[in-house]
Amino acid sequence: MICRLTPPSPQHLSPLLSALSTHTPPLSPLPSPLFPLTILIPLPPPTTASRHASAASTKKPLETALFALREARGMMRKRLRGMALGRVVGPDEMRRAEAELERRNEGGVGEVRGLVEGVRRRVLEG
Repeated sequence: MICRLTPPSPQHLSPLLSALSTHTPPLSPLPSPLFPLTILIPLPPPTTASRHASAASTKKPLETALFALREARGMMRKRLRGMALGRVVGPDEMRRAEAELERRNEGGVGEVRGLVEGVRRRVLEG
């Protein structure tokens, strides 16, 4: 795979080339034959170890999203409890609202887990 990099001005070309050549692992930037300000960078294919590391890094965003869903569910349950205590809603409406809240929460959790698992699978497949 080849990455194209175009600096904003000609003065940035030299520092970019030197930074890319000192990068570890070393990247070998090439000037584009058609566009003088464009740098072509051949990227090595990902290794199995880097794929596994990328797949493992999906754990933190999953935990963050699940925590946000738990927090939103807790806030909504507090609001519903307040409405029930204030006699704004009746017991039947309260049960329906709690059931709807649980249904939506489970759907959100399932969607988040499905998205993260899909990303993880695609990363591991390459």
